Amino acid sequence: MKARVVDIGDAHLSVYEAGSGQAIVFLHGNASRWQHWEPQLRALSS
Repeated sequence: MKARVVDIGDAHLSVYEAGSGQAIVFLHGNASRWQHWEPQLRALSS
């Protein structure tokens, strides 16, 4: 699987397509800031 890296604020997300509209996301950065970029992550998944 090839990763797509998405930068949101100071976090880097590695997104792997898992098929059937699903994705596996690895978070690189400060996980405590989840509320800051969680809405943007939702927008990416739609």
